[in-house]
Amino acid sequence: MPGQLDYREEIDKQMPGQLDYREQIDKQIPGQLDYREEIDKQMPGQLDYREEIDKQMPGQLDYREEIDKQMPGQLDYREEIDKQMPGQLDYREKIDKQMPGQLDYREQIDKQMPGQLDCSIHRTKRKNNSLEI
Repeated sequence: MPGQLDYREEIDKQMPGQLDYREQIDKQIPGQLDYREEIDKQMPGQLDYREEIDKQMPGQLDYREEIDKQMPGQLDYREEIDKQMPGQLDYREKIDKQMPGQLDYREQIDKQMPGQLDCSIHRTKRKNNSLEI
């Protein structure tokens, strides 16, 4: 390829060791660099963003991708809920840890008998109020 050596020497001047690094990666994971360059063209900055997240929270991206494979759309759904009702998911997860199954149980009752749970809360308050008087 005419001009290839000049190109490589120019890169080597500007970024010493870069070509060796890229060739090493290409030997270990063939096609990885082309893949990354393709992603970078389609979504500029995405790889840097992902690497930054990976530094700050190791394993988080792999975890999210695993969830996304098993339950497609779940993460987007959760992020949408988190935007609309900040803290709601954390609150629900905290309750679920403390009382496993409680939220599912309450949602099941609410489906079968809408308003029943709200009604029972009001009755309890009234009972307590009348006892206090």
